[in-house]
Amino acid sequence: MQHLYWDLGSVAFGARFEVELRGSSCRVCLMDAEEYQAYLDQDAYEYYGGFYDASPVELEVPYDDD
Repeated sequence: MQHLYWDLGSVAFGARFEVELRGSSCRVCLMDAEEYQAYLDQDAYEYYGGFYDASPVELEVPYDDD
């Protein structure tokens, strides 16, 4: 499956990110490295976000990445 990926590094709880959509609807997923690897392996994974068709999409980090 085609997807875009950005490594945000280590971020603290409450940090906010804004995603600008251009031209189409998409699913925006915020996940840690372990969940992303599960996604790549086509295993079960969890993420924060959802399916969006309007910009901007604002997501907040739900926990510290330790």
